[in-house]
Amino acid sequence: MPVPSSDVTGPRSLTPLFPTYTNVRHFLRIMDGIAVAAYHDLTGALQEQSGNPQEQVDWSEPDAWIPVRLAGEVRTLAERIWHASHRQLNPRYTRGCWYLAFRHGLLSRRHGEIVRLTERGQQFDKPDSGLEVEIDAYEGVLVILHLVAEHGAARRSDLLPGYAQFCRSETTTASDNFIKTTLYDRLRNLIDRGFVLARGHRYEATEAGLAYLGSRVERTAGPSATPRKGPDLFRMVRELRETARRQLQEYLLGWIPSALRN
Repeated sequence: MPVPSSDVTGPRSLTPLFPTYTNVRHFLRIMDGIAVAAYHDLTGALQEQSGNPQEQVDWSEPDAWIPVRLAGEVRTLAERIWHASHRQLNPRYTRGCWYLAFRHGLLSRRHGEIVRLTERGQQFDKPDSGLEVEIDAYEGVLVILHLVAEHGAARRSDLLPGYAQFCRSETTTASDNFIKTTLYDRLRNLIDRGFVLARGHRYEATEAGLAYLGSRVERTAGPSATPRKGPDLFRMVRELRETARRQLQEYLLGWIPSALRN
């Protein structure tokens, strides 16, 4: 079984295709008892039909493509993933769940043949188990949430320098493209959990995100991570920005003729 994330020393390897924890929980329950070979057969069959940049394949409607593109046991497994997740986990996009589950010891391979849910995997379903915090710290999710809170309303380009510094100093990740991809995936994870709100091309920490950061910030991964500030300060800065934005809007409205406002 993999070493728990909290026990890893030295540069860590970030999980690619980082999934939402909602999808991870679906994946853990569905995969318990599935043959490893069956899962690899499914991913292999899907990869064979991935198309190319000139002829891209549409994977957005599993109810439509599963019966057309798959058959036999791979079709059965794809339908199980889709329906058992209440149509939330697209069978085409499960590799990130697989990588994360095995990297953090949430699933294991019994005798190398059958996927089994581990004790850590069972704990992952419990909000107070501490596993989310452990994984967030290891994977740089806490670093990103901190950066979002510090910037107030940030574009990804605003977050990239601080996150890239974390990646290059604390992880094995060095590629600019991979850093950008992992940043986007982790932002989607935070949005799914209600910790970050996307407004157009900008990201803001929610009250729930600030509360989570406030209770967990001391566990942010790595001594070289971005300097930390208390969540109360982040909240105050955000309130000041909102007040300034509202005052500016009221000021501008005062210059618009009432006929135009109506």
